[in-house]
Amino acid sequence: PPKNERPFKVVIKGLGKFFDTDDLKEKIINHGFTVNKVVRLTQQRTKLPLPFYLVELVKTPNVQDIFKIERISRLKITVEDFKGRQQFTQCFNCNCFGHSAAGCGYRPRCLKCGGAHRTNSCPTKERISNPRCINCNKEGHVASYRGCEAFPKLINRQQKRTPRTFNSNQAKIQENITFSQLFKNNSNVQVAPPAVQTQEKITQPIELLTMKNEITEIMNAFTELKKAISEIPQLFEAAKIMKTVNSPADKIAVLFAHLCQSVESESK
Repeated sequence: PPKNERPFKVVIKGLGKFFDTDDLKEKIINHGFTVNKVVRLTQQRTKLPLPFYLVELVKTPNVQDIFKIERISRLKITVEDFKGRQQFTQCFNCNCFGHSAAGCGYRPRCLKCGGAHRTNSCPTKERISNPRCINCNKEGHVASYRGCEAFPKLINRQQKRTPRTFNSNQAKIQENITFSQLFKNNSNVQVAPPAVQTQEKITQPIELLTMKNEITEIMNAFTELKKAISEIPQLFEAAKIMKTVNSPADKIAVLFAHLCQSVESESK
């Protein structure tokens, strides 16, 4: 049915596993709500009862007030939105997947007869004993049947994972095997890693210290260059012209010419 005609579903927690569903329905009606049904939820695999109760309400103006109920039969409860299992949206208008009727731009398709009208407007009111699916064109089910080959399938996260196998024989480590012996036999043998040398521990801090000193020198050079450009504006103009020439000799000539201009302007 359209979204505005669907029941409003909530889950009530805090009543234990064995609270009478008829009693719960009556108490919710006494709070001023119109209740379609109350169902105790069960585990999907074991079918054992859970301490959660699914309540379907008619969408009346006060339906949101259901979240304000804090106690039933003196038991403290919590009311939460019902979050059903993950599924694909099927359009009520064209019966395709991935969008709703509100944003559908396709022509209507009837779920029953396949005609160019919505299912609720179908002239065939009685149930069809052997329907033909309008998505896979096979008989025996309608397009909303989850077992249909055209119905989208959800991929479990565990199915997405690539299984990893472990071979204990390939993972064996043999010591004292040379590199040439290893590839001469073309065997799947792992060579034992060499002992950690203390020289590596000593070399690493020295390399970091050297790199730090080099970075400091570069930063100092940039600072001096920035100071020189601020004091000698001709250097900035020279740098822009040097980008247009290729040979080092031409670049030096441009730089020298601008420095000479700077000296001449200061002497004046």
